[in-house]
Amino acid sequence: MGFAYWLKKIFRRKKKEEYHEIIFKEEKKPDKKELLLKELHNIGVYPETTYSVKSLPIDFAFPREKIIIEIIKNYTEDSRERDRKKYLALKDFGWSVYGFILNGDAESIKNTALRVKKLLLYHKKPL
Repeated sequence: MGFAYWLKKIFRRKKKEEYHEIIFKEEKKPDKKELLLKELHNIGVYPETTYSVKSLPIDFAFPREKIIIEIIKNYTEDSRERDRKKYLALKDFGWSVYGFILNGDAESIKNTALRVKKLLLYHKKPL
């Protein structure tokens, strides 16, 4: 058996592996933050998503109203303490910070989006 025979065999195996990858790869599920952003856009609310205040990363920001929406992800003591310090620092800079826990189901995301819209209406500043 020559070199060409083995080369063909290797390429066939490689193709099978690629097809297997394409067929059986898991589809990436959008995370809760992406789902909430999509729902916010559906109801006409457009937050800043790549925003930071004094190098503190923010999930969703509404700079005109000085409102920050944070998605609470972890429940460990370390993350709670870190989040608490972050929220206090943001409040010191004059921002209102609201944290939301998302279950990931459509109803929870829709309700959270509506609550965010109500917050914005409550905090609306005149032009």
